[in-house]
Amino acid sequence: MAAPVNNPTLNPRYVAPRGALPSGIELSRVWIDPDGQLRKHDTAIPVDQTTDKPTGILWSCLVTDADGNACPTRAWTFTEDAVPDPRGCGTHVVELFGEPLFSNDADPVKGARARAKARVRGMLDERKKAAKALAEAKVEALKAEAQRVAQRTRADFKGHAPSAVAGLATVAAGETAVIALDNAILTAALGLGVATAGAVVAYAVAYVVAKLRIKAIRGKSEVGVDRRRREIARRYGVAALASGGWLALAGAAGARLDTPRGCIALLAALLLVWAVCKEHWKELSQRRDRLREMERIRLENAARLEAERLAREAAEEEARRRAAEEAANQPPVPPIEVVPSTAEAKGAWMAQEWLRLGGLPSMPYGLKTIFGLTRIVPEKTREITTLSGGERVHVGWEFLIQGEPGSMSPTAGREDSDLIGSRNWLADAMGIDRHLVTLVDRPHGQPNTAGLLLSDAAPLGEPVMWKGRSGIRVAPNGAIYGHIGRTLLGEDIEECLFAPGRPGGGGTFGVTGSGKSVTGQILLLNRLAGGIFPILHDWKMFFDFSDFVGIFPMGCTMEHAEVIWRSTDAERERRQSYLAKLVVTDRHGRVRPDDPEWKIERDGPPIGVLWEEFHLFAEFEEFLARLTKTVRLQRATAIMQNISTQGGSLADMGDSTLRDQVNLIAMKLHRMSGAQANYTGYKGIYSPAELPAIPGAMLFQANEGEPIPMRGAYLTRKDVDGSLFDQLYAPDGTLLLPAPELPDATREVFEREGLMDLWRMGQGKGGRERLLADVDRTATAVDLSRLTATAPAPAAANPGGTGLLAKHVLLVLINQTPGCGRADVSYHPMWQQVGWSAYPNPSTITNALNALKREGKITIPTENVYQPTAEGALDAEKILAQIAGPAKASASGADAEHQAEAAAERAAVR
Repeated sequence: MAAPVNNPTLNPRYVAPRGALPSGIELSRVWIDPDGQLRKHDTAIPVDQTTDKPTGILWSCLVTDADGNACPTRAWTFTEDAVPDPRGCGTHVVELFGEPLFSNDADPVKGARARAKARVRGMLDERKKAAKALAEAKVEALKAEAQRVAQRTRADFKGHAPSAVAGLATVAAGETAVIALDNAILTAALGLGVATAGAVVAYAVAYVVAKLRIKAIRGKSEVGVDRRRREIARRYGVAALASGGWLALAGAAGARLDTPRGCIALLAALLLVWAVCKEHWKELSQRRDRLREMERIRLENAARLEAERLAREAAEEEARRRAAEEAANQPPVPPIEVVPSTAEAKGAWMAQEWLRLGGLPSMPYGLKTIFGLTRIVPEKTREITTLSGGERVHVGWEFLIQGEPGSMSPTAGREDSDLIGSRNWLADAMGIDRHLVTLVDRPHGQPNTAGLLLSDAAPLGEPVMWKGRSGIRVAPNGAIYGHIGRTLLGEDIEECLFAPGRPGGGGTFGVTGSGKSVTGQILLLNRLAGGIFPILHDWKMFFDFSDFVGIFPMGCTMEHAEVIWRSTDAERERRQSYLAKLVVTDRHGRVRPDDPEWKIERDGPPIGVLWEEFHLFAEFEEFLARLTKTVRLQRATAIMQNISTQGGSLADMGDSTLRDQVNLIAMKLHRMSGAQANYTGYKGIYSPAELPAIPGAMLFQANEGEPIPMRGAYLTRKDVDGSLFDQLYAPDGTLLLPAPELPDATREVFEREGLMDLWRMGQGKGGRERLLADVDRTATAVDLSRLTATAPAPAAANPGGTGLLAKHVLLVLINQTPGCGRADVSYHPMWQQVGWSAYPNPSTITNALNALKREGKITIPTENVYQPTAEGALDAEKILAQIAGPAKASASGADAEHQAEAAAERAAVR
């Protein structure tokens, strides 16, 4: 099998703004390991929120101490050509080295450091090899130069040979002539001939030979070359003249070899050869010395240049080291901020900048017309601030763009106008990081307007993606926290989803279209991912929550709301009774009551109910009173109520106590006016009206703490990767976030009170249609007469016709068909015969059957089998008589008393 390839997860689109991570990246200890599992690690590194894989380039100091501990200095960049600032380590005054993180490393940080060390070692090895190769090349060059010098010396000595050989040959020839002739006159005559004609011939022959051999000499003119030829010829002529003169003198003197004086005279020829060649040989020696000196100077110059080069490289290296040291010791330079004294002054500056941008030649063609029809409104400029430690912190500026009618209409095939899509060009033209520029269409709902937001540090316009299970954190005390968004400074925000012994839930307030439903979606997702059992009621018929249908109980009618409240309140009573009865043996062996604190491992999952569009409950005063009682008593039972409404005033909430109870737990306020915020009961120092005009902007306040301006997490419902539906279901349809398993005691309560019926209605194919069909059940009206969950009244009645309750019809059906099952009575034709326009809800059937059983009218010997009691049979006959009327009753031939007796007899027989 081939070895796995390390593929860096670096995404070139990420650009790190100063002071914050780029959008889509967060520092996290949770990422996908090489085996594909999502695990929690000890070190936090940049993680791509989309892929849950490590990303970026790690720049680290490679210095380790004596114990082998690595220097903790590190920096991150997110583009291939980016470098950290400063680039050096302030502790060890060395340069940082960067390596990309690989997603298939067991420890990406250690892997990146190891690759950086290997790269540095490779660079050092290459430098050592280069230095060694350079030294070897210099040695070889010196050897070659020495060899060339030696070759030139031999050539110089070879230059003596022609003149010496010519002189010695002449002497030998003369000696031979003296011996051969043995005649002084002939010898003298031969000498004269050589000295005259021989000298001329030698000169001519030597000149011709020199002219043939010496064509041209580099650096010399033709005159100089000819002078060299004549000089050579002259030497040979002089040699011939000297040799002839010597022979003439030797013949005249009668020199012979048989006498000592003659031998001396003949040997004097050698002195004659030396005298003739002395100047020539001297010139050759001087030329050899000059060549050696020139070679020495050349080698010295080469050595000097090499030394200068090495010194220059050392100086450059020292300069780089000092620059890195200075950069490491120098504090980071804060970004230059142009903060005018007032927001209107900043708006005036931006208005001039807008005109400058409109005249740039680099502007795309589609923007030229739009810029000409739009302008910045200076008086509408707002400063964006946030809270940190109780103090206001500047974040950026928000400008209003006003356009002519139709100037910002989207073109064909686009959702937004060209202006909204021009963020990248606008940021580049202004010299600002793209992630710090945000364009919003109709920020305040007004047509032909747009919003321009310029932030100084964290990106405001980038959507905050929900983190999934990696955003869930369980504290040591058992509290569960979930990621809900990011502050305006780029920091993650968590919401407490459950805390043992503490009240849970909260209120969400915002006008229509402000993003409350998205906040509700994130709440439900966090509860599913955190092991909390969610329940939802939405008057909008699941308009924004249809993806969740079937996963947990959901309702959309008032009867559904009754079932949800009755079930959760009965479960609250069961849990309170259960916790109150717990005992424990203490340290002294005494049996005493246990701490009534709900423990998930022992008792089951917490339950969280979300009431969407709660203002529509304001007219049901009795329901609000019962729900308020539940909220007051639910603290220790791990049952939480979340309320989402538009205004938050008493007209919306219906009960000030209920509003105050949920507000003390947690508040989420979307963008609204200060007056509306006051109606909700909010009393913080930061107004929701100050929030930037971006989708999902809201204030989060927990336990009356400091309000946190933030942007909520978001998941699109479009058919793209990472959508809301993708978080709930795998590509093969497998449910990824199922509701937690309920304990048997809780299931029994929910079965008894009808919540399981409501849940089953939404499960399977057509579940949404079955739930929505209840909205059309116009013949069903809710009976709100009861005040407790332990003594429920009939759930539904027929407002027209006979006015019979559902339990009355069921009693008649069971009395007519003893031993019948649920399916027999749920879809019996009698419902239409007595005036019901549709079959009742399953929860209505369950509630009515439970009421008949509590009243002693029926028994249920086995599951889904119903028998009337004697009392129930009598009531059934009375109800049947009421349905049939007096005429039909008299026609039967028996009076009411007889009918009662007969019913009693039938019951006894059964």
